[in-house]
Amino acid sequence: MTCLNPLFRKRSNVVLNVEPRKRIYQADIIMIRHIADGLTTKEIAVKMKYNEGTIESARLSLMRKLGVKNAAELIAYCFRNGLIN
Repeated sequence: MTCLNPLFRKRSNVVLNVEPRKRIYQADIIMIRHIADGLTTKEIAVKMKYNEGTIESARLSLMRKLGVKNAAELIAYCFRNGLIN
């Protein structure tokens, strides 16, 4: 899965443009910010208007893309690389 919503697949919404399988889209950043804010998967799903399974799948996919093992590492990676502040 490349991103949560086909609308976010436009090149203009690519936040981190690396090889195609590792691109991070604006929708991914929104999800990461919610995780950093301490929201649960259910709360993120409600805010982003997706079901919980979609959010969980997107989170796991993003973690695989970035080579991190858990949400804490995901947030740390994003802070270190300037994806969130």
